[in-house]
Order: sequence, then C-alpha cells, then structure tokens
Amino acid sequence: MNGFFKFIELQTTKGKTKLSYFIVLILVALMGGGLFFWFKGAKPKYDFSVDPDQYPLVKETQYVHLKNGDTYSITAQKLRTKIGNAEIKMLGYNGSVPGPFIYVNQGDEITLEFKNLTGLPSTIHHHGVRVDNRYDGVPDVTQPVVPNGKSFTYKLKFDDPGVYWYHPHYRDDYAQELGLYGNYIVIPKDPTYWGPVNREMPLILTDILIKDGKLPEYFQDYSNFVFMGRYGNTFLINGQVQPTFDVQKGEVIRFYLTNTSSVRPFRVFIPGLKIKLVGGDNGRVEKEQFVDAVVIAPSERQIVEVFFPSTGEFILTHHAVDPLVGPRTYQLAKFRVGDQPVAVSYEKEFQQLRENKEVIQEIEPLVAKYKSARPDRTIRLSVAVSKKEASKFSEPGSSTPTQSAAFPGLITMLAKTGAKVEWEDHMYLQNKMSTSKEITWQITDLGTMKTNGAIMDWNYKKGDYVKIRIINDIHSLHPMQHPMHFHGNRFLVLAVNDVEETNHVWKDTFMVGAGDVVDILLEMSNPGKWMLHCHILEHLHSGMMAMYSVE
Repeated sequence: MNGFFKFIELQTTKGKTKLSYFIVLILVALMGGGLFFWFKGAKPKYDFSVDPDQYPLVKETQYVHLKNGDTYSITAQKLRTKIGNAEIKMLGYNGSVPGPFIYVNQGDEITLEFKNLTGLPSTIHHHGVRVDNRYDGVPDVTQPVVPNGKSFTYKLKFDDPGVYWYHPHYRDDYAQELGLYGNYIVIPKDPTYWGPVNREMPLILTDILIKDGKLPEYFQDYSNFVFMGRYGNTFLINGQVQPTFDVQKGEVIRFYLTNTSSVRPFRVFIPGLKIKLVGGDNGRVEKEQFVDAVVIAPSERQIVEVFFPSTGEFILTHHAVDPLVGPRTYQLAKFRVGDQPVAVSYEKEFQQLRENKEVIQEIEPLVAKYKSARPDRTIRLSVAVSKKEASKFSEPGSSTPTQSAAFPGLITMLAKTGAKVEWEDHMYLQNKMSTSKEITWQITDLGTMKTNGAIMDWNYKKGDYVKIRIINDIHSLHPMQHPMHFHGNRFLVLAVNDVEETNHVWKDTFMVGAGDVVDILLEMSNPGKWMLHCHILEHLHSGMMAMYSVE
C-alpha cells in the first residue's frame, strides 16, 4: 500500500503527462474498489462443492522410492470417481486416492515440491514425522496457507522407521475426507529391525459418506456433523470398495495399516488367520504378540504380519460391538490365495515372537521413572453448546439441557455399560444439523482452566519429559472417544484408568475412550511451536486444539 502511494507521489512531482495522471486515477479507482471490500471484511469464496463436474478420473496409486537428496513434486487436485452407482467428486495427490505411497530410507532427507490446485487453500502435514517446525504444515502457526494455484517447498528428514502419512491441515474435514491422504514408509537402517517377510503392503482404511448418490454438502464458514463427526457409510481400502489382493500360498505379508477416516475407528482381523502385532505409530512394539484383532483410531497406524498357509479366500473384516444394535461386521477386502506356493516361506520366523531389546532398553527406564509421578498437566475433554443449540436438547419446560433429552438411550448406555467407543452414527439428522457455529468441543487445562486456543503457556525445553493426564469427561453433554494427536514429538502411554500399559510403543496418536483417564509421557525432543488436537476432524474444526512449545 505504501509503495502504491509512493508511486502516485512520484508521478505527480515529476511532471508526467496527462496520460500518466489518467492511468494513476484508474489505478486509484480500482484500488478504491478493493479497499471498499477490504474494509467491509469480504471473505474470498473457496470451492467447497461436491459436484464431480468433469474433473479427471482417479487413477491408480503409485509406489515411489526416493533417495537421499531427491526432490519430488506432489500436486493436490480435483478428481472424480465412481463408487457403486454414484459418481462423486474427490480430491487427490498426483491424480490418485490415496496419494503416492512414498518410500524413503531412515535418516534420509528429501524435498517435496507441493502445488495446490484444489480450489481452496491448503498445506501438507507430515503426520507423525518429527520434521522441522517450519515444515509441519499448520496454517498461521508454522506456515501461511498455500493459496489455490500456488506452491510451497517442504524439506523433510525421516529419523524414525515405520509408517507415517500426509494430509492437509486446512479444512481437512472437507479436503482429507474427499481423499487427500497418502503414506510415507520409512525403511529402517537396521536390516533386522523387522522380522523377515515375503513382501510389505500399505493399506489405508477409511470411509466416505454417500447419501442419495452424492456427498452431503460442506460449508465454507462452518463445519457440520460436529457432535459425532461425519461417519461414512462406504468403506474404502486404498481408495477402492472391497478390493481383492492376490497372495501366494505360504506367504508372510507385513501390513502397514493407517486409518484416515474423519471419525470412524476400525477393529480389524482376518477370520481363520493369525495376526502378529509388530509395530505402531512410531516404530516397533517392545514385544511382538499374536492378537485377535487390532483397533485403529483415526490417524493411528498399526503394523501387523499375517501368514497365509493355504489356498482359499480370506476376508479383511471390520467388527465392532455397537452398544445400541450389537455386533456389526463389514467385509473390507479379500485376499485370494492361489495354489502356487511362494518360493521361500517365512512361516517359522512368523511363529516366533521377538522381544525388541533396544526398544525395551530405551523405554522401560522412562516408564519406571514416571509411572508413579504426579501429572505435570491435566486436561479434560468435553463439549459446550450455545444457548440456542442447548434449547434443542432441553426437556419441555426446562431451562437447561439434559443428557437424556439430547440423545435418548445413548448416554445412558455409555454410562451404565461402560461402552468406550461409538462405532456408528445413530442420530444422523441431528448430527448433520450440529455445526461449529453452536458447538465447541473443548480441551480444558484443569491447572489454569484455559480452554482450546487459549492454552498457549505450555513451554518446555528440549530434553524434557512431561506427564499429561487426559480425562474424557463421562458427564459431558455428549461423551465419546477422542483420538488425541500431538504434533512434532512422540509419547508413551503409561496407563489407562490406572491400569499400566505392558507393551509400549512410541506414539503420536491415542484414542481416549468415553470416561477414560489416560496418562501419557510426552518426550520433548523436537523444538518448535506445536499443535495438539482431537483427530476427529469435525471436533478439530469446532475448536478442539491447543498449543505447546519446545525451546
């Protein structure tokens, strides 16, 4: 602005021609129009439509292997696909949903050239990767948003082996739900870090909501489906509905499982096959173990190995015990095992359960030191509603909202049966009408009583360990599970409801069930200003986030 008026001054003092004055007057008029809208506070309009239009069709996801020092271009863009009889709009990286599966070696650095063609601002958050703070992808905290048509360069170093993922952090309740997500697979320096397998396979589990052949609308100025989050009714595995994967008899496959849903947790298993849990969010578990199923909250990862001993078809299954309607089972994908045996089978190694001594030696001294310590911080998870919204949930003649009136049966069921997780949306219309204009999901620091964005005084130094107690208030208006995610640094789960964790793994996300009290130990290893939030996207965009700093 100052430069523009300086230009006018130069034109008038140097005795320019009338033509110059005429040009200046036009520019002043144009600027005046812009100033009018600026002073009026007009907001730019972004594309939150769900119309599939004639965008490019979603293509197959690429597997990309990058070396130290490589530069890779990644573009977020509008796409379309057909799911069942519905043609729907999607967003994807490099033309696919999921975006590219990017393989890198532990310790390597790469450059990611990001271009945004989504019709709205965007960033990329590298979920779980302990990146330099300036590349964390949080708008107005670590970087400005990337406008539509513009680019941003991320420089990333991958210190930790395992599976991580990338997604936007601007209105991800729209952009991520429509398909902006992909995996990083970090290959360990130590070739014996994982046990031997015949191959590895990343599987991204998600759901999408399709009603009457289209996606229910999204809004520019607020989020809907805020009470429970936008549960989908169509399950996608690597972007496909019930895909089939061919497997050789005798194969052992390591699966990198990632949940990119807005709200839905998955409980997955393969009937008839053994599952071995070997890792989680940020690498190996202390002790490998055979499990009946693995639960994966939104944004969590689980790393499992499966042995396919015989010919036949085996179904990746999601099974949840719903507190209102009982067990529900969904078929997610099919593994078709042929007659041809694999050249080398690792069945013997699969049957052995390894103890990872390096992980145990790193973690157990910390657990011993801090498990009985008093929490440094205690936070409560709850929800607040405006008076207008609360009136919808009041008993006739009552001036205050009541839980029983708000959600008949559901709250009582949770409180009396001890159900920790809502696996389904049982109040679709009411949930759809709940918006971030009236509803605020809350993180409250019980030491200061500050809430959400006002929590900015968690200041620590590199090398500190901070014990945090998370209380998910069962007496809240709507208690439900919250997958809590900490940016930039990793943590250990010490205990849930005073029951000590017995098989630790470094994590960046953990699902806190309704009514649960969870103690975690946050390692302050990565300097910067970092975000913590619920990874139910509609909860995040109704305010459920806070900040902490590491000097």
